[in-house]
Amino acid sequence: MIDTSTAKSVVALYQGLRETKGTASPAIDPQEALAAVTRIGSTKLREQLEQSQKANPKRKAQLASALAALNNLEASGFFNDLFALGALKPKNRFVPPVASMQPDAAPVSVRELEHPGFRPANKPLRKGSLAWRQERSGVKPMGVAGGVTRLAPGELYRDAETVIGRIDAPAGAKLGIGGSPRPQFFVVGSGSALIDGKEVHAGQLLALAPNRAADVTAGARGVRGFICELEGSITPAPATSVHPRVPLAPFDAEQIIVPAGTPFAFGDVFNLGEVLVPPGVTTSQHDVGVNERYLMMGGPATMFIDGVKTEVQSGDIVHIPSGGLQNIKNDSGAALRFYCLCTPPFVPETYGAGPVAGSGPEGFDLKEWWNTNASDFPAPKQPAG
Repeated sequence: MIDTSTAKSVVALYQGLRETKGTASPAIDPQEALAAVTRIGSTKLREQLEQSQKANPKRKAQLASALAALNNLEASGFFNDLFALGALKPKNRFVPPVASMQPDAAPVSVRELEHPGFRPANKPLRKGSLAWRQERSGVKPMGVAGGVTRLAPGELYRDAETVIGRIDAPAGAKLGIGGSPRPQFFVVGSGSALIDGKEVHAGQLLALAPNRAADVTAGARGVRGFICELEGSITPAPATSVHPRVPLAPFDAEQIIVPAGTPFAFGDVFNLGEVLVPPGVTTSQHDVGVNERYLMMGGPATMFIDGVKTEVQSGDIVHIPSGGLQNIKNDSGAALRFYCLCTPPFVPETYGAGPVAGSGPEGFDLKEWWNTNASDFPAPKQPAG
């Protein structure tokens, strides 16, 4: 349930949204308004309202009221609750210090998910549905439906188990990572950085111990990647350290390149693996049996989750709940690179193949492609210090 003030703001916001589409109505169903506002999310709502203000000066007053309602909802934390419509709420919800991390003190916006997943307490799960399969798997629900969240540099993705921030800093930029009661993990997708005197390069991961702050200076080619914090106790807590890139090898079952050894793994909370999809390849449909997020370092590509097709690009977070059938097509002319973050850690025993096999361009051979291109993804560079 939401209070009267919040309900009024939701209705006013939805009325403004209807104004942008020319379908305003004096009578608004509060439940319809609540569902629409939560589904769209504050970022897209603001974009639509501001664009409509510029395009329709005669509606400026009505749209200003809607923007004021949006400001009130954001200030109250309404959009930070992923389960605003249902009885389920994540336990021990957290907002990590990554929210205060930004290049040159620029403001950081905390972005809610565009695909919130929820179930009212009195509504049974439909047998065979994604949520039904997820509940039967015994894996803690992600709290979101499968989909894609597009992040600008400095913005955050969050679900019931993780918060992930996108980092994209030019050469020489300085960033600060605040100390947190939980460990934080900075995976470098490209470029390099100097972090508290430690050099971190593409493919490496920096683990920050609990309550450890750090100063970051982007290298000569800048630095791009993601910083992650996870709910759950990691025992033993990792020390502040740089972990070398895990060697890669072909995985024929999906027509992709994956870690040849154990991916970055911490306790029984999560693991993180680097993946390459050759140009023109569509991977095999599959279900990893755990909650998974793709941290996209390249693109464009086409993502398929339970038959729903979405375009993805560098900087996106693809969220795939346990039980969701997935595959991806590389639409670019280069290797598509991303990291898979799994909670709990992925193990081969939970993997399930789907009905659609992977495929590549005519005459494509995965091992031949890797033999030709492996030098573009050099052997692990030993961490400094």
